[in-house]
Order: sequence, then structure tokens, then C-alpha cells
Amino acid sequence: MTSVVLARSLNADGRGVLLACTFYPMFFAALFNLSLNEATAVQLSRILVNDSGARAVRYEITSLSLQTLIAVLGTALSLLLVHLVWPEDQHEHLRAVEVFAASFTPISMLDLHFKAILQARGAYERLSVLRLCQPIAYAALLITLVATSQIQIEIVMAAQVFALMFSLICGISLAGVVLAPLSLRAASENLFVGLKFHAANLLLYTSAEIDKPIVLMWLDSSSAGAYVVALTISTLGVAFVGQSMAVLLVRNIAQAAALSEQRAIFYKQLSFTAALLALVNGVAAYMAPWLIPLAFGESFRSAVPVLQVLLLMGVFKGIRQIADRAMRVMHNVRVGMSGELVALAGMLTFSLIGVKFGGLIGLAWGNVLAQFCSLVVVLVTSGKVLSTDGSILLMTVGQRLRNVSARCLKLKRSE
Repeated sequence: MTSVVLARSLNADGRGVLLACTFYPMFFAALFNLSLNEATAVQLSRILVNDSGARAVRYEITSLSLQTLIAVLGTALSLLLVHLVWPEDQHEHLRAVEVFAASFTPISMLDLHFKAILQARGAYERLSVLRLCQPIAYAALLITLVATSQIQIEIVMAAQVFALMFSLICGISLAGVVLAPLSLRAASENLFVGLKFHAANLLLYTSAEIDKPIVLMWLDSSSAGAYVVALTISTLGVAFVGQSMAVLLVRNIAQAAALSEQRAIFYKQLSFTAALLALVNGVAAYMAPWLIPLAFGESFRSAVPVLQVLLLMGVFKGIRQIADRAMRVMHNVRVGMSGELVALAGMLTFSLIGVKFGGLIGLAWGNVLAQFCSLVVVLVTSGKVLSTDGSILLMTVGQRLRNVSARCLKLKRSE
């Protein structure tokens, strides 16, 4: 809903400028967070197994102090890097970006910290409520801005910060803060564990976001706005199908004792995921020429062919993520990391070549090729983990995709 509101209010050019103004501060916040929230969730969970008293309280306040220190340092570094990467032709928005970076970086880090505290305590109901605070507050603010005709890029950025601040305040209220002596040893352990997580998390984040700076550096604001809309829609099916299938996959593989049972479940779930993603994204691609102008406005009609290509990318990416999740359940994270490395390298190669010679549609096809290569690597390496031939996995997925595509084409011709 927020994507539709922003697109209709700002048009393609304004949506592209908003992407430029928010991307770099968000990326630098993720870069300097050092994954301390994950370290806090893991370390505190271990402590709470044996001690729910003074030691746990001392660790909570120590981790909060460390996170606050990193937030301050991260904010200073973010402001410095924003000045270095910000294009000179958009100098009029630099002050707004500085304010956004100075507020978003520390608030987002502390917000993640209190969510990690609730996760470690096992307070999942409170955590679920907290995760809804920011999107609900942001949607309410956007609706208010539309109703009062106050939609502007700077005001939208301020709404994002206020919504995140509301989430932080709710997190403090739900998790609470108790004063206790600090522990230098606990702080150093937390930092060390966070750094161990951070390399993998930064790889995942960069692989998912690398196409956006490519768009911002090589294309104009209007093209960037069209790309954001296309990318947002193309990921909806992946998120819905991926989350639904992941729940079943994790449970079924975890309960399977023998490798042969795990292999059978993997084949079945992967084949079903491929068919479902092809069906959902195929329907979305067919509806795109009517869906985009109706929902986002005529200024985004150029996003239609880009969306249709990105929906194909979504199929490959969704299958790869399910395979990666299965491997993680089997205590193998190298398969997923290999896939992410290939995807990142492919994006930096194929997408850059595509955007230079083919513009926005070339970028989209570069993304498709990068995700396809990543999927091939993940399926082949998954086959080795499952003690089977990886080519069988490729043929299984390819056959299911071909069957669904053939049925969709048959229905389209019959119309």
C-alpha cells in the first residue's frame, strides 16, 4: 500500500529521487551495525538457559551500551561517506539526506537491539507486535500526508524516521531497561560474535541491494522510480511463497532422520515451489500491462516490461532461497553463501553490462542471468550434500517450470 501511495504522489521521477535520498543512509547503517543485534539474541539466549537473574540483566545493559557506542560511531561514519558518494547534480537534497542519515542510523540500530532482546527472551508475541509498529505507523503517516496534500520527498523521509522512532519507543516499553554494572568481557564477546555474523549478513544485504546503486549511478531518476516499482511487485510472490514453503520445509526436513528421507522431501518441496512461483509470477506478468497503470499511474507504464523480466528473476531467486533454507536446516551454510557470492558477482558483471548497453531492460535481464547462475550453483552443491547428482535437481526444476509455462501459454492462446 505504501508503494502505491508513494508512486501516485511522487510520480516516477520523485520516486527515483526518494530512492537516492534513502538508499545510501540505509546501506551505511547496515554496514556499520556489525550485526550486534544478532550477537545479542544469540548470546543472551545462551545466558538465559542457565541464568535469568543478575548475569542476564548485566549482559542486557552491556550490550545496549555497546550498541549505543557503535550507533554513534556509525552515524559519524555514515555522514562522512554520504558526502563522498552523493552526486553533485543533486546537491539540493544533500541537507535532507544528512538529517536522514543522522537520525535513521542510530534509531535503526537501537530498534534492532530491543527486538533482539525480546527474541532472546522468547517473548514472541511482544516481538510480533513490535514488528508491526513501524509499518503501521509509516502507513498512517503517509495516509495523513496524502489527505493533507503534504507529500514531498523531505516530508516522506521524515515520516520514515518518525515511524522508526515510534517502533523504538515501543521496543523500549516492551523490553524495558534495567541499570546494572557493565561487563567489558561481555562487550568484547558480543562484538566478536557480531563480527562473525556480519560478513555473511553484509554479503546477503549487498547481494540483495546492489542493483539499486547501479540504477542510481547509470540511469536517471525517472528510470530509477520505475525500477523500484517493478522490483517491489516482483518480490511479492517470492516473499509470500518463500515464507510459506520455508515453514513446511524446515519442519519436514528437521523431523526426517535418514538422508534418503531428507532428499525425498527436498525434491518434492523444491519441485512444488518452482511450480507455484512460476504460476504466481506468470499470472502477474500477464496482468502487468493493466496492473501497473491502474495501481501506480500512467507515469509508471515504462515499468511493465521491466516487471515482466524481473518476475522471471523472482522465480529463480525464490527456488534458490528455498534450497538454501533446506541446506541451513541440515547445518550447511556454505551452499547458500556460494549462491550469494555468485549472485553478487553476476550482478556486478551482467547487470553492469546490461544497464550500459540496454538501459533499464538490460539491467533486468542482467539480474535474471545472475540469479540463474546462482541457482545452478546452489542446486549442484545441494546435490553433493544430498549425495546425489546435481544435474537431476536441475532437470527436476526445469521440467516443472516448463510444464507450468506450457499450460500458461496454452491458456493464453485459448483466449
